[in-house]
Amino acid sequence: EEWGVWSQEETVSLLIPCDATQYFASKDKFMLSIIARSFGKQDIKILGREGVLWEGSVMGDNNSIIVSVPSENCLDDVTRLSINISNPLSPLELGQSNDTRKLGIGLEEFQITVHAK
Repeated sequence: EEWGVWSQEETVSLLIPCDATQYFASKDKFMLSIIARSFGKQDIKILGREGVLWEGSVMGDNNSIIVSVPSENCLDDVTRLSINISNPLSPLELGQSNDTRKLGIGLEEFQITVHAK
């Protein structure tokens, strides 16, 4: 899409490089700020290696999600986050179009920040 990308199905992965060249690699954690939209109301969970890092509901456009990601999530120079989405639906199922993709949330933008100790 022009504004970003839709998730498809119930689980998606977000892969973030975390090798030594990344400015946040030597920190205990980083903050991941996501601006998302939803296709209908969606309950989501964002999981890292240790379990749930964030959970809540999103509805409509411009949802701000802020996730604290511990450095322990970096494995083989990649931080893998799984996003579980409660109720992805296709526009076809809702009679909106012939689009058969199971849409859940749309990623509009994200930003990674760290805070000085």
